[in-house]
Amino acid sequence: MIERSGLTSFLSNHGDRAGRGRARALTIAGAVGGAAVLAATMASPANAIIGGRDATENYSFTVTLRDGKDVHYCGGVLVAPQWVATAGHCSHVPIGQVSAKVGGTHVEKGGSLRHVTKIVRHPRYTADPNDLRHDIALVKLDRPVRQKPIRIAGRPGAASQPVRLLGWGMTCEDGNKCPDPPVTLQELDSAIVSDKRCTGIDAASDICSEHPAKKAQSCILDSGGPMVRKIGGRWELAGITSRDGNEKTDPSCVGPGVWTDAAAYKGWITKTAGIAVPVPREQRGR
Repeated sequence: MIERSGLTSFLSNHGDRAGRGRARALTIAGAVGGAAVLAATMASPANAIIGGRDATENYSFTVTLRDGKDVHYCGGVLVAPQWVATAGHCSHVPIGQVSAKVGGTHVEKGGSLRHVTKIVRHPRYTADPNDLRHDIALVKLDRPVRQKPIRIAGRPGAASQPVRLLGWGMTCEDGNKCPDPPVTLQELDSAIVSDKRCTGIDAASDICSEHPAKKAQSCILDSGGPMVRKIGGRWELAGITSRDGNEKTDPSCVGPGVWTDAAAYKGWITKTAGIAVPVPREQRGR
């Protein structure tokens, strides 16, 4: 959900917290590659939450993907001890320049730091800036982490179902006026809405979400991060932050947004990551 006009100015003026703004901009605009740049700037991916609050829990499954300068550029979510799910448009940074910090609410401290050894994009992923589809990828870590992965939803969420968005990054839409991105993970309680609220959505594999009451939404640098919902007292992965939901009519971040539906890709995720699927109780012993 990166606002087109805000991305370049935000990266150039703010960069990371050590004053490496130019290096950060070059990492995304150069090392990521042309297709990723188009996807990031034209299809409005995301990576910071507007209108959220500091995390109220220590989510074990949250991931910050780091570039070659050790700067957060996308979010991710731990789905297996050695695998992270993220947005497809976050997967274009060369493997040798990507690392991941798993767990912890601080963007730089705590958690488990790992190198990335493999990136697998969905076979039908397309970085077409005018038609971003199957926006999901899996990142393999060099070794497992101790943090607990999140369970993947078994079915899509229904309209009006409450969800929580998680991410680090821009907390306002004007890249020239925003403060530095928060170092503390941000969370925003929001809701799934009708697919009709989002343009360019694939109803079979995407989720549309919009905050019901105020101008609040994921934005720059939230791409690849998780949309979660609580079922039976524990969190499950409902979606992966993908792009703006009404960019042609309103290029700002707030408003409807599109998330890749985790349930739609559960089979691909479990097969690719080698996740064991529990056998239903009634089928055991057959």
